[in-house]
Amino acid sequence: MIAQGFGVAGRGDLAAKVLSAMFKVAQSEPDLRLPELFSGLASDYAEKPVWYPVSCSPQAWAAGSVFMMLQGALGLRIDADKHELHVCHPALPAGISRLELKNLHVGERSVDLRFSRVNGEVKCNSGASDGGVTVVVDP
Repeated sequence: MIAQGFGVAGRGDLAAKVLSAMFKVAQSEPDLRLPELFSGLASDYAEKPVWYPVSCSPQAWAAGSVFMMLQGALGLRIDADKHELHVCHPALPAGISRLELKNLHVGERSVDLRFSRVNGEVKCNSGASDGGVTVVVDP
Protein backbone atom coordinates (compact mmCIF):
# COMPACT_ATOMS: atom_id res chain seq x y z
CA MET A 1 0.00 0.00 0.00
CA ILE A 2 2.92 2.33 0.68
CA ALA A 3 4.33 1.77 -2.83
CA GLN A 4 0.90 2.43 -4.34
CA GLY A 5 0.65 5.63 -2.28
CA PHE A 6 4.03 6.76 -3.60
CA GLY A 7 2.73 6.18 -7.14
CA VAL A 8 -0.46 8.16 -6.50
CA ALA A 9 1.70 11.00 -5.14
CA GLY A 10 3.74 10.99 -8.36
CA ARG A 11 6.77 9.35 -6.71
CA GLY A 12 7.14 6.26 -8.86
CA ASP A 13 10.86 6.38 -8.04
CA LEU A 14 10.12 5.61 -4.37
CA ALA A 15 7.57 2.94 -5.31
CA ALA A 16 10.24 1.33 -7.51
CA LYS A 17 12.63 1.30 -4.51
CA VAL A 18 10.05 -0.55 -2.43
CA LEU A 19 9.46 -3.00 -5.28
CA SER A 20 13.21 -3.57 -5.68
CA ALA A 21 13.56 -4.28 -1.96
CA MET A 22 10.66 -6.73 -1.98
CA PHE A 23 12.12 -8.47 -5.04
CA LYS A 24 15.36 -8.87 -3.10
CA VAL A 25 13.38 -10.40 -0.22
CA ALA A 26 11.65 -12.82 -2.60
CA GLN A 27 15.00 -13.90 -4.05
CA SER A 28 16.17 -14.91 -0.58
CA GLU A 29 13.17 -17.18 0.04
CA PRO A 30 12.26 -20.65 -1.20
CA ASP A 31 10.22 -20.59 -4.42
CA LEU A 32 10.52 -16.76 -4.55
CA ARG A 33 7.62 -16.48 -2.10
CA LEU A 34 7.02 -13.32 -0.15
CA PRO A 35 6.15 -13.98 3.48
CA GLU A 36 3.02 -12.54 5.01
CA LEU A 37 5.26 -10.34 7.15
CA PHE A 38 8.76 -10.32 8.53
CA SER A 39 10.42 -8.77 11.53
CA GLY A 40 11.71 -5.22 11.62
CA LEU A 41 15.33 -6.10 12.33
CA ALA A 42 18.00 -4.04 10.59
CA SER A 43 19.52 -5.54 7.44
CA ASP A 44 22.94 -5.83 9.10
CA TYR A 45 21.45 -8.23 11.68
CA ALA A 46 21.15 -11.21 9.31
CA GLU A 47 21.99 -12.25 5.75
CA LYS A 48 18.34 -12.23 4.75
CA PRO A 49 15.09 -10.90 6.22
CA VAL A 50 14.01 -12.66 9.38
CA TRP A 51 10.51 -14.07 9.15
CA TYR A 52 8.06 -13.34 11.88
CA PRO A 53 7.62 -16.73 13.62
CA VAL A 54 3.91 -17.19 12.86
CA SER A 55 3.80 -15.64 9.38
CA CYS A 56 2.25 -17.64 6.55
CA SER A 57 3.82 -18.49 3.21
CA PRO A 58 2.39 -18.49 0.69
CA GLN A 59 -0.01 -15.76 1.59
CA ALA A 60 -2.43 -14.38 -1.01
CA TRP A 61 -2.09 -10.72 -0.10
CA ALA A 62 1.71 -10.94 -0.06
CA ALA A 63 1.72 -12.49 -3.53
CA GLY A 64 -0.87 -10.01 -4.82
CA SER A 65 0.99 -7.02 -3.40
CA VAL A 66 3.59 -7.26 -6.17
CA PHE A 67 1.02 -6.06 -8.70
CA MET A 68 0.03 -3.09 -6.56
CA MET A 69 3.71 -2.16 -6.11
CA LEU A 70 4.27 -2.42 -9.87
CA GLN A 71 1.21 -0.25 -10.50
CA GLY A 72 2.63 2.37 -8.14
CA ALA A 73 6.12 2.27 -9.68
CA LEU A 74 4.77 2.56 -13.24
CA GLY A 75 2.31 5.30 -12.23
CA LEU A 76 -0.69 3.48 -13.71
CA ARG A 77 -4.12 4.96 -13.13
CA ILE A 78 -7.00 3.17 -14.81
CA ASP A 79 -10.39 4.68 -15.59
CA ALA A 80 -12.28 1.64 -16.86
CA ASP A 81 -15.52 3.57 -17.50
CA LYS A 82 -13.75 5.93 -19.93
CA HIS A 83 -11.39 3.23 -21.28
CA GLU A 84 -8.45 5.43 -20.30
CA LEU A 85 -5.09 4.49 -18.89
CA HIS A 86 -2.95 7.27 -17.41
CA VAL A 87 0.79 6.77 -16.93
CA CYS A 88 2.22 9.30 -14.45
CA HIS A 89 5.96 9.59 -13.69
CA PRO A 90 6.82 5.94 -14.37
CA ALA A 91 9.90 4.36 -12.78
CA LEU A 92 11.49 0.94 -13.13
CA PRO A 93 13.05 -1.04 -10.29
CA ALA A 94 16.84 -1.17 -10.08
CA GLY A 95 18.34 -3.65 -12.52
CA ILE A 96 15.38 -3.56 -14.90
CA SER A 97 15.77 -1.38 -17.98
CA ARG A 98 12.84 -2.69 -20.01
CA LEU A 99 9.41 -4.03 -19.08
CA GLU A 100 6.45 -5.05 -21.22
CA LEU A 101 2.86 -5.48 -20.09
CA LYS A 102 0.75 -7.41 -22.58
CA ASN A 103 -3.02 -7.54 -22.73
CA LEU A 104 -3.53 -5.11 -19.82
CA HIS A 105 -7.28 -4.86 -19.38
CA VAL A 106 -8.97 -1.49 -19.12
CA GLY A 107 -12.62 -2.33 -18.66
CA GLU A 108 -13.58 -4.76 -21.43
CA ARG A 109 -10.71 -3.60 -23.64
CA SER A 110 -6.96 -4.17 -23.46
CA VAL A 111 -3.65 -2.62 -24.47
CA ASP A 112 0.06 -3.52 -24.51
CA LEU A 113 2.58 -1.17 -22.84
CA ARG A 114 6.36 -1.00 -23.12
CA PHE A 115 8.47 0.81 -20.54
CA SER A 116 12.17 1.47 -21.15
CA ARG A 117 14.88 3.42 -19.39
CA VAL A 118 16.42 5.98 -21.76
CA ASN A 119 19.14 8.32 -20.48
CA GLY A 120 17.99 7.85 -16.89
CA GLU A 121 14.30 8.49 -17.68
CA VAL A 122 11.59 5.88 -18.04
CA LYS A 123 9.56 6.19 -21.22
CA CYS A 124 6.24 4.51 -21.96
CA ASN A 125 4.95 3.47 -25.37
CA SER A 126 1.64 1.80 -26.07
CA GLY A 127 1.44 -1.06 -28.49
CA ALA A 128 -1.23 -3.40 -29.72
CA SER A 129 -4.71 -2.76 -28.48
CA ASP A 130 -8.03 -4.36 -29.20
CA GLY A 131 -9.23 -0.83 -29.84
CA GLY A 132 -10.66 1.94 -27.79
CA VAL A 133 -8.09 2.28 -24.99
CA THR A 134 -6.72 5.78 -24.69
CA VAL A 135 -3.25 5.89 -23.14
CA VAL A 136 -2.36 9.25 -21.64
CA VAL A 137 1.25 9.75 -20.57
CA ASP A 138 1.16 12.56 -18.01
CA PRO A 139 4.32 14.59 -17.43
